[in-house]
Amino acid sequence: ADAEQVNAFALDFSGSMRHKRMRNLFKILYLMVLGLEDRKSYDAFHFFGTDFIDTVNFSNDYTNKSLLFRVLKQIPRIDYDGVRYGGIGGTNMSQGIIGCHDRIKVFAKKLKEKYPKRFFLKSIVVITDGEPSLGIHIPEALNLVINKKRKDGNIAIKGIYLRPED
Repeated sequence: ADAEQVNAFALDFSGSMRHKRMRNLFKILYLMVLGLEDRKSYDAFHFFGTDFIDTVNFSNDYTNKSLLFRVLKQIPRIDYDGVRYGGIGGTNMSQGIIGCHDRIKVFAKKLKEKYPKRFFLKSIVVITDGEPSLGIHIPEALNLVINKKRKDGNIAIKGIYLRPED
């Protein structure tokens, strides 16, 4: 049978994701969503900074590019200097992974109950510009948590690193 994808994207919204990096993150998302739009794919997009930020959760429809506008609304901020693209706070990657993992498990379970004969591939994609500075920030400890989460629900966890200019 055809496999359907269930993807959760954990997007870095920490203070280091200033103007250009946040715009680059959105460009990556745009290209990903265009690619996912032609597939049987359910997708959620959430940010993490100091805490998990619930942004665009799963819907009962396959992904289409209209959800990009809901993600984009989270990115720009208007302050005394004008429009600023970027996040705030520290990089709590573990909160992003755990928050997405919880949501993907619940949604995939509902799908499986509704469509028991379908096969679902589940993935979490973390997009960040750096190392975690909050939460589980020791690489070995974070790796243990990630491996445990991979096994709990048979979920692939991958990362995309936005390389800083320096």
